[in-house]
Amino acid sequence: MNKLKPYKNKDWLVKQHINNRLTLEEIAVLCDVHPRTIRRYLNKFNILKNKYSKRPYRRIPKHIRRMFMDDIVS
Repeated sequence: MNKLKPYKNKDWLVKQHINNRLTLEEIAVLCDVHPRTIRRYLNKFNILKNKYSKRPYRRIPKHIRRMFMDDIVS
């Protein structure tokens, strides 16, 4: 996986967006990119948006941040 740009990895995006139910904005904050960048890769990989995509912004829980960091390091 590209450690500097994990959003370019389909499995990672599925894990964050579908399994962990993160919004585009939340994933973008984790990756330090614009939400349109995340949308572009979701479309590219044909990943359906989850029902949480339109919810208001919320802080990313610590356990999700830890999982994200573990994914990048490994």
